[in-house]
Amino acid sequence: MTNPTETFLSRSQQARRWSVSKRSVERWGENEELSLPTEIEINGRHYRRLSELEAWERSRAVQSCGGLAPGVSDLPIAQIEGAAHPPVEQSAALNEPNAALSKAALGPRATGFSRSPAEKKCRRRSKL
Repeated sequence: MTNPTETFLSRSQQARRWSVSKRSVERWGENEELSLPTEIEINGRHYRRLSELEAWERSRAVQSCGGLAPGVSDLPIAQIEGAAHPPVEQSAALNEPNAALSKAALGPRATGFSRSPAEKKCRRRSKL
């Protein structure tokens, strides 16, 4: 049985989380090499558990960074927030490292793009 307070993200929410299209999320789910968490289908809509996505993002960050120092990719944010009770703006700042790791996990090459945004920008400038 699932946890009643478990958060699920739709494909649209996942796309917004990673700043990609909904179709990209769908393609990534079909790509066995990326090993995204299994989707749950409810009334024709597709969802993934947030907790599983966060674990997947951390594992991708460790893979793409070639292994981080112990504890870097698994910061105890919940423990810190529980003990310190920071204001909302400080709480958001605590989550910034995890957000950065999530974006690093989805680097251009991992997402199927052949060039990084910086490479694309350089190429555009050379055409001018």
